[in-house]
Amino acid sequence: MREVGDALRKDPKFGAAILGEMEVWGVERWELWGIGLRGRLKVLPREKDTIRREFLKRLAGAFEARGVKAP
Repeated sequence: MREVGDALRKDPKFGAAILGEMEVWGVERWELWGIGLRGRLKVLPREKDTIRREFLKRLAGAFEARGVKAP
């Protein structure tokens, strides 16, 4: 998650909207169908949804590249 957050922060298209480093708080819940991870990336208010979509898209790609499968 940190790697994806750092890469997004360095991206010229998205970086200006990100106000700080990725904070990863760890596992929030453990369930039969998967685990919930929690973290925060501070962004400009109007850019919240755009950054969130891009972060999740990149995170899914990073997990897939490392063999982490979705339930």
